Parts: sequence; C-alpha cells; structure tokens
Amino acid sequence: MTPALTPWLGRSDTRGAAALARDWFGIVGLIALQHTVLPVWMLPATLVGIAHLQFALGESLAHEAAHGLLFRTRALNRWVAPLVAWPFGFTLADYRREHLHHHRRLGQPDDHIAVAYARHGLREPGQDPPDPPLDRRTAAWVWVGRVLTGAVAWEHLRSLRDLVARPHAETAGLALSWAAVAGIAVATGTGATFVLYWLLPLTFGFSALLYWSEVGDHFAVPEGDTRTRTGRLSNWLHHHNGLHALHHRYPAIPFFRLPAAYAALRGTFPETVSRGWWHTWSQIAGLDAPATAQERPEDARASA
Repeated sequence: MTPALTPWLGRSDTRGAAALARDWFGIVGLIALQHTVLPVWMLPATLVGIAHLQFALGESLAHEAAHGLLFRTRALNRWVAPLVAWPFGFTLADYRREHLHHHRRLGQPDDHIAVAYARHGLREPGQDPPDPPLDRRTAAWVWVGRVLTGAVAWEHLRSLRDLVARPHAETAGLALSWAAVAGIAVATGTGATFVLYWLLPLTFGFSALLYWSEVGDHFAVPEGDTRTRTGRLSNWLHHHNGLHALHHRYPAIPFFRLPAAYAALRGTFPETVSRGWWHTWSQIAGLDAPATAQERPEDARASA
C-alpha cells in the first residue's frame, strides 16, 4: 500500500532560490577566499570544494528542475536552465528527456545508466541486473583508477559532445552563453582564472562526482534496484542526492523534504544502504554488506 505522501509533496520557491544562492555564492566565496586569504597550498581543497558545489548545481538541482520540483511553477523550472545546466555544458531539456526515460526504463537495455555501465565495462551490453560484486582489483580500477587516469573526464566530455550533436531550441542559449563567457574572459584578461576555477574542477572534479553517483546509484545493488547513501556531509552538500532509493520510489518529493520523508518511510520499500563513498566501493567489491536495519535509523538522522 502506498503511504500518504501529502506531508512531503509541497514545493517551495524560497527553498529552491536559497539552494541556488548557496551554491553560486559558495563558489564565488571560495574563489574570493583563495585570492585574498588562503595560502596557495590550499588551492587543491578550494578546487575540490568548487567541484562539489558544481555537482550540487549541475546534477542535484538540475535533477530537481527536470522533475519540476525546484520551483512551484513549470516556467521557473524551465527558465532556471542558465543556472543549473548551461554552465555545465548541457541543456536542461536534454537532461529532462534522458532522466525521465531513466525513471521509466530503470535497468532496461535502453536506460542510459545501463548503457553507461556497459561502456564502463561493468556489464555486458543488454545484461540485466542484479549485478554480482566485482573482484577487488577490478573494483579498485572502476572506482578509482578510471578517475585518476582521466578516462572518466574524457568520457564525460564525449557525452556532452553527443548531446550538442542533437541541437534543439535550447541549444542556442547554451552556445551563446559559453560564447559570452569566453568573450568576457578574453576581453578582461581573466581567461586563466576561468580555466583554473571553473573548467578545471568541472572537467575533472564534477565528472568524477557524477561518475561515482552514476555507478553508486544502481550498480551491484543486492536489495531493491537503487542504493541509498546516508553520508551526512555529502547529502548536505548535494541537497540530499544520496537518498536516491526513496526518490525512485516517490519521485514527486522535493529535495528538501527527503530527509523527513526517509525517516518516516524507511523500511516500506527495498533499498541497499551505504554509509558513504568508501562503503559503496566496499559493496561493489563484495567486501562489505549493505548497512543493517539496526544501522539505518542513525544514518537517516545523520543525512537530515
């Protein structure tokens, strides 16, 4: 029986705008701090922080807008594309088409996640889940090696190229926005700054976070078809993106209501639970089982 979802369905323009502001001002603030206060040896940490906020915008909030959940009106959820999609090299229309198809065809051969898993060497083309765990060496290559060698960044750039190859009405806005930013950077002599603080974390950090999310969400999931990741910091940074099994079960719940909904609905749907990045890898490598039912209440409160 489907529980009454009314307490967790209300969208909010205020919460949507606040989430956007937090991420964009956070990126600007990190850049300002690095230029004025932080020593040069802190630069890698600054770039990692920027990449996490890029993921919060270009994946978590783009995802909300694609579902019509970031704002109350359909128009706002479409007009937000210049803030959550175009700066990351894709259009919101493409994201919406691909992601909603993923919901309808989860795990099927034409689901883009299944196609990506085959491309990553995780499944044979057309292979159906559930997935057996990988051996430890292969799991380490999949989880870390492909990121460190740049394979993930290269595949991400190729996927963006494929999207641009299918132009539509929104593609013009994407192209013009990037042309405008490039022109401003050249005219003001800030090209190196743009490359360092935007393109570098976008190419390597954002793509890595997107890859780990893509693999972690649905690969080697022994319970249900989706993994829940309850890490407190990552869920705060990424607008509760880790509560993914609940989202697949009830995709009409907005991001800011997911923690309360998860606390109330936990146990009413099948899920594989991971405590975070390392635990997910351990599950993929068959070294650790999903978190037990006794562990989940504490983890759910931690993700709130």
